[in-house]
Amino acid sequence: MKFVNKLIVTYHSRSVGTLSMTPDNRLCAFQYDREWLADGFSISPLDLPLKPDLFIAKPQPFWGNFGVFEDS
Repeated sequence: MKFVNKLIVTYHSRSVGTLSMTPDNRLCAFQYDREWLADGFSISPLDLPLKPDLFIAKPQPFWGNFGVFEDS
């Protein structure tokens, strides 16, 4: 069995950012790519504003995931 440590999130062949798990494997973490920050848009304005921060998902309501990815 192979485990994935991170996923590269893309939009129309452009890299948006990286989605990964926190070290305890309980919550998702997301960070935008620098190029996306320069001329992209927020993919989830309330939970993932267009900032260079590392965002950690809340445990609820999406089981430690961000709603934008839970819907995908």
